[in-house]
Amino acid sequence: MKRAAVVMVVIGVILAVVGVVYLVTPAASLPSWLPGHLPTRTLRNGHVIHPHAHIGRGAAMAIAAAILFVGAWWLAFRYKPASTADGPATPAAAPVAAAD
Repeated sequence: MKRAAVVMVVIGVILAVVGVVYLVTPAASLPSWLPGHLPTRTLRNGHVIHPHAHIGRGAAMAIAAAILFVGAWWLAFRYKPASTADGPATPAAAPVAAAD
């Protein structure tokens, strides 16, 4: 597998995990290093903001992970021509000498 495909898969897995965390965790329970973390009671313009799950951020992470997985699959398994400059791609395609 190509190095770029492996990197894409690793980043895709990280994005998928963070996306699931965003989808299932209320904003007050998010780790503080994730954007969107809210303390339990946050006021904005005098109104209490209720902690909620970040559906949009979770969906964006899931879509980005899917795009990376498709890109990694394409890099790893894309079509390669049967003949190359070095010779045939498989030993079975090489000519066999006739036995006398």
